[in-house]
Amino acid sequence: MLSSRKFGVIFSAVAIMCALVYFWRSNASLSTDGWMTDLDTAVAAANTQAQPMLIDFVSDSCAPCRQLDAETFPDSKVQKSLGAYVRLKVILDDKTAPIFEKYQVSLTPTLLVINAGGREGSRHSGFLSPTELIAFLRKAS
Repeated sequence: MLSSRKFGVIFSAVAIMCALVYFWRSNASLSTDGWMTDLDTAVAAANTQAQPMLIDFVSDSCAPCRQLDAETFPDSKVQKSLGAYVRLKVILDDKTAPIFEKYQVSLTPTLLVINAGGREGSRHSGFLSPTELIAFLRKAS
């Protein structure tokens, strides 16, 4: 039979391991710039937080996608507007192609707003300046 001290040590070790796994899994779906990278995680977060979701569909060879990342998304006014959304970045590859198909995306970049009820709100394909993105988000809400 385990003493209460041994039980406490084992319980603590299991709790720490569970916390590490949870932390790793929750952060595995976040990129360094605050965009989620896993659809299921983003949908769950949008549902839990009752927030709309902004999906950024991109590809590695897309110059306007890199321009959005470099010029538009870092803008402080854009960052403030993006705070109202659960953000998901979907990079085109073999694994994510079904997501592109599900949302009928054929061009990159494509920005898609999914409202809190799970329905598509607004869509835009191509580059947007900070001012244009803020206007797009206002129109979508």
